Amino acid sequence: MRAIWKGYLKCSLVTIPIKLYPATTKRPPQFHLYHDKCGSQIRQENVCPVCHQTLRNDEIVKGYQYGKDLHVVVTDEDFDQARKESSDTIEILKFVAAEQINPIYRFYLYRPGGDLPAAPGPAVGHPAASRPAAAPGRNLGQTGVPG
Repeated sequence: MRAIWKGYLKCSLVTIPIKLYPATTKRPPQFHLYHDKCGSQIRQENVCPVCHQTLRNDEIVKGYQYGKDLHVVVTDEDFDQARKESSDTIEILKFVAAEQINPIYRFYLYRPGGDLPAAPGPAVGHPAASRPAAAPGRNLGQTGVPG
């Protein structure tokens, strides 16, 4: 399975290289192509089944189907707004008990993995930097704190 994120886990002065893998699999949203004038789904050959016209690329829009004959058009601007800024470091600010975490945040589960080069900065050469990346999760699990 491919890592969905590669970076570093930082806790105080200790930095551990890490990769995150999804613990469960989920299908990504399936987008379809629609005619921008009448809203019908087009076929691969870019022919509108309702208007029976061969469409040019500028007449085709992206959309997401959320029910039978129900869809919403998604523009490039919508994708730009939805794109999140990425970082290569997860900084641990504090630990909390499992019951303090809203269940909505437990929907997506990830498992840590390793094999990245050592992180740059003060933690290089620190004994914790050479441990397997899964160790923090194992250690936290023994204390009752989710990892």
